[in-house]
Amino acid sequence: MPVSRMRMRPWLERMINSDTIEGLTWLDPEKTMFSIPWKHAARHGWAIEKDANLFKMWAIHTGKYVEGRTSDPKTWKANISCAMNSLPDIEEVKKMSINKGHQAVRVFKMLPAATKSKDKRSKAKEARSRRKSASVKVAEEMVDSSDTQSSVNESTTDSFSPQHSNVNTSQQAASLRFEFQDEVPDFSMSVEVGAFDMCHRFEVSPEH
Repeated sequence: MPVSRMRMRPWLERMINSDTIEGLTWLDPEKTMFSIPWKHAARHGWAIEKDANLFKMWAIHTGKYVEGRTSDPKTWKANISCAMNSLPDIEEVKKMSINKGHQAVRVFKMLPAATKSKDKRSKAKEARSRRKSASVKVAEEMVDSSDTQSSVNESTTDSFSPQHSNVNTSQQAASLRFEFQDEVPDFSMSVEVGAFDMCHRFEVSPEH
């Protein structure tokens, strides 16, 4: 692996400015957009030294390939693609890229590092805020559910409490006693009348 390794963005800028790879060039005067040849290896006329030269040079720069070993253009291409997609200050301009054919290219744009980092921090902060809000909402729903259940239980307990049952029983007993007392005078009167008649008969009967 090389002793001094450059970051990918300055390495790309140096490679574009060197004008040594066909198709690797700036697309605007401000040097913010550039194109990379991205021809598929299965296409007729594909050549490793022409269509995979940039991928090979990045593999050598990162120590993933050493001259003399078996070439693996497919892996080189995948490695540089993953590295570019992970950069915070470079993004693909997909509407300008051409994915098929002999003129296949991918167009990328250089972004200010500060702006990209700020956007990432802002998105991370928003994500944390959404997670916190969701947690608070779940906690409130759990509290509301607990209060509602407690109210239902208390209402049910009051409806079937012993005190309530005793009151109903007392009312029923009082009603029964009232009905019984209404019938007692008639029964007592009949007994007293019968007793009087019997005494009267005993009084008029002759003594033996």
